[in-house]
Amino acid sequence: MTDSSLLLFDAGNTRLKWAIKRDDKLSDHGAWFYTDDLQNDLPAELTRAIASGPSHALIGSVASQVTLNTLQAWLASNNIVAFEATVKPLDRLQLAYQDYETLGVDRWLAMLGAQTLYPGAVCVADCGTALTLDSVDERGRHLGGMIVPGFELMQRALLTQTARIGSADQPLPESPFGDRTGAAVNAGATYSLAAVLDRFVEEAAQALSVTPVVLVTGGGRERLLRFTRTDAIEVPDLVLLGLATLRYLQSLA
Repeated sequence: MTDSSLLLFDAGNTRLKWAIKRDDKLSDHGAWFYTDDLQNDLPAELTRAIASGPSHALIGSVASQVTLNTLQAWLASNNIVAFEATVKPLDRLQLAYQDYETLGVDRWLAMLGAQTLYPGAVCVADCGTALTLDSVDERGRHLGGMIVPGFELMQRALLTQTARIGSADQPLPESPFGDRTGAAVNAGATYSLAAVLDRFVEEAAQALSVTPVVLVTGGGRERLLRFTRTDAIEVPDLVLLGLATLRYLQSLA
């Protein structure tokens, strides 16, 4: 990949995010929820983004293989050569997983992005379909992490597996004391995830013997940040930043 601009994709479980890397900066950001007809429904913002000239793309994907194949085919039809990022050990990020291929590429890329912003000890929370939590020490050693259902999955589990719960409220809960069933389900999911983050950071600080910088990304980050007691930093495009970092590392190899 020798062109000066590179199209970056974060293909998640429910939506596609992208940006263009030019001169060490990310621009032309966009996000779009998947539809049943991905090939024909990709938004105009993405078409305008590729019109600016990138001939190569780098994809970090936890989406279905069908979604990934469709995206790659669309890029090929627009004369863009696509590469998929895969998890691998790096000197700067030593993974806790022995079977590192089973680590989600989104978690790996988010940790790489976090290291780029804050070289010391970090905790990374990616709140989307699931909430993933990972911690890395000041030497780049991954301690490991946690995965729990995200807000919607947690609520859906109750709505589909429990009788006589009609629906969950979607607005931010006003307190943990829901005065109707929907509000109680919503509050339970919201406060639960905030508490998980708080406990994870507390445990990480003990393991690291230092207070880590906490970075929060993902589509549910605003709700999580609203209710956590942890002092955290919002980074909307941490996975895309990780892709940009990976491309830089590859250029040095």
